[in-house]
Amino acid sequence: MAIETLPEVETPKSPEDIERHWFENVYAGDRMPQLTLRALVMGMLLGAVMSLSNVYVGLKAGWGLGVAITSAILAFAAFSALRRLFPRFFPEFSILENNAMASCASAAGYMTGAGVVNAIPALMMLRPEAVPGTGVLMVWVGVVSMLGVFLAVPAKRQMINIEQLRFPSGIAAATTLRTLHQEGGGTAARQAKSLGLGVPLGATITWFRDAKRSGGRAGSAG
Repeated sequence: MAIETLPEVETPKSPEDIERHWFENVYAGDRMPQLTLRALVMGMLLGAVMSLSNVYVGLKAGWGLGVAITSAILAFAAFSALRRLFPRFFPEFSILENNAMASCASAAGYMTGAGVVNAIPALMMLRPEAVPGTGVLMVWVGVVSMLGVFLAVPAKRQMINIEQLRFPSGIAAATTLRTLHQEGGGTAARQAKSLGLGVPLGATITWFRDAKRSGGRAGSAG
């Protein structure tokens, strides 16, 4: 009589075991640059530009766009081009630098989520006189941002380190980074070229669409 063997249940790991395994087998911060000045500067620049597009999309559709993947592609293409032109001054852009840059760009790009495209416009429509001034709004956005920084560390430890939750946007960004740095600059150049062609195309279509609407309104008003 055959006896069915039950599958072996994996013993749950403690948070200390998970962090030790990550440090011994995954961590590479001691072998390649990670949080560098050029990564921060590029992240701030790309995040600032993309936050403007997020304001437009948020006011139009009530939704924001992720900027990590787009910024990773653009930054990799930019630093690859600079390295080919000035190899002495621009060493290889590591995957950890690109990850830090994408995190910085995401933080700047998601600044629009701190009420800029939802609560403040709603208050402006309901009670325009109650909208605070620019200085107050800047302080409020800064406080909300710092609150997010303080909450990010314990939230990351619990949801990612311990519970091992899989976030679709983070997985997609990690896959993009791995593809860029494994296959070289050809993939990044093609993707950056596609993004570069899409920006003027989308801007042209939007301009003609809005110009047509404005012309129709002016004609009906006349």
